[in-house]
Amino acid sequence: VTGKWKDDIDVVFMLGDIFPNDIKIILDATPEIVPIYAVTGNHDSKNLLDAYDRLNHISGKRIEQDNYSVTGLSGSIRYKPDSYFSLISNEESEKILSDVGHADILIAHDMPCFSAPKTITAYSGLTGIGKYIIEKKPEIVLNGHTHEPCIKRYRNTIIRCIYGVEVFTIAF
Repeated sequence: VTGKWKDDIDVVFMLGDIFPNDIKIILDATPEIVPIYAVTGNHDSKNLLDAYDRLNHISGKRIEQDNYSVTGLSGSIRYKPDSYFSLISNEESEKILSDVGHADILIAHDMPCFSAPKTITAYSGLTGIGKYIIEKKPEIVLNGHTHEPCIKRYRNTIIRCIYGVEVFTIAF
């Protein structure tokens, strides 16, 4: 995070699959007053974020921030029987997000899935995110995981997959 826009950043969202060195770079480059909201991905240990006080692990939590609200969901679909990494079932994703009220922004590692697939793969998505979009109608969903940047829309919700680092404006 360098260049003239560094001082114009209002918030940082970390979408999972985070290397510890990347966390150090982000923490060093981000002013203390800038909130950093994070979720873990399928290549992260479930407790990766616990060691960093400045990172707000917001999976299953709703945070009011200035003129918007944000919530998150860690992990991706459980596509292998592993308990170390941040992997969850569709049912777990639905339960976690059903307990969270409407937020303007949902950050997640995995992408939404709007109907349960017959076969689970690493890229099936999570039905909890799909149901959250349908029922709670966030303005924006940001996710990583697929390594293919894209912008889609589901009704009035913008779904943006981010790979790497992007700087953009969200206006509320």
